Parts: sequence; structure tokens; C-alpha cells
Amino acid sequence: MRRATLLLLSLACLLGTAAQAAPITYRFSGSGSGVLGDIPFSEAAFVATVNGDTDDVAFQPPLAAVGALDLTGSILISGLGTFSFSNPLFVFIAFDTVGFGDFTNGNLIVSLVPGSEAHGLVTNFGPALGGPNTNVNQFVDAATSGGALSFRTMSDITYEASTNVVPEPGSVLLMAGGMGALLLVVRRRRN
Repeated sequence: MRRATLLLLSLACLLGTAAQAAPITYRFSGSGSGVLGDIPFSEAAFVATVNGDTDDVAFQPPLAAVGALDLTGSILISGLGTFSFSNPLFVFIAFDTVGFGDFTNGNLIVSLVPGSEAHGLVTNFGPALGGPNTNVNQFVDAATSGGALSFRTMSDITYEASTNVVPEPGSVLLMAGGMGALLLVVRRRRN
């Protein structure tokens, strides 16, 4: 019994602390006016969702900031529907400025969100209301599944990040070993 317990404890020490892979979703919401394909919209609420993984967040020389590249995402525009972005997206954070876009046309939604730099794009954050998109004139002809998306005006932006921590295989093995040891101890005590 003691030998099995010592073996399991040794195995746990060898496995060490488990790393965590963390899918993360970044949301940028507000309202704005513009055009999607041939359809104009005015003061429509929108939510842009960008999907990433905390493992991919690092200093990105092309952004000159901390960020993640080659992400996927979509935008929900009230009254029009939800549309996928066709080009790879990026998110970035620098000096409490957070944003997303694609490199194809230099499209950006950027907002000053106090305190956002502390989360570094890798933890839950917000929702927090930031300042208006200072680059609204740059969000032109973004390729989406509904056609080219351009904004003319945009309200203040609310930013939010949410993670879903997924244990690595080593964590699962460690937990299974611990459960097995616990069951073994309970079984031996009953006998």
C-alpha cells in the first residue's frame, strides 16, 4: 500500500505542474453606420468576435505590440445577420489600447480601454467600455461572407475577453492517477 502511494507521488512529481491551453474569445461591440455589400445600415448594433488561443499571444513585430495573428472571427450586425471575416485577423494590445483587424486592407477597430494592458490578451477581462474607434476611417472593404464591410461612423467600443481553460493531456493523466490511488486506498480500507 505504501509502496503504491509512494510510486504515485513520484509519478506526480515527475509530471510536474500541468500547462494549460486556453482558447480565448475577444469581443468588440458598439453601434455604427456603414455598408455591407450593397446594403447600407445606420446606427446598427454590432458584435465582432475574434477567436484565438492564449498560447499564440506574444510580441508581434508586424504589429509592434503584443498580439496574436492568423485568427478567425465573425461580426453580427443587427438587422443584417452574422458574417464570417474572410481574411485572417489579428488582435493586439499596447498601452491600454486594444484592437483587431486584418492586414489585407489595414482594417482596424481600435479603442482605449483603461486597465486592459494588465490582462495582456491571455485572461478574462471586461466587459469594459472604451473610447470611440479612432481608426473608423480605416475599416473599409473588410472581406466577409456577406460582402465588403465598411464603417463610416462608430460609437464607443465595449471590449471583453473570455477564456475556456482546457487541461493538457499530462493534467488528465495526473488526475486519473490520483483518482486511481484514492480508489485503491478506499478499497483496501474496506477490506
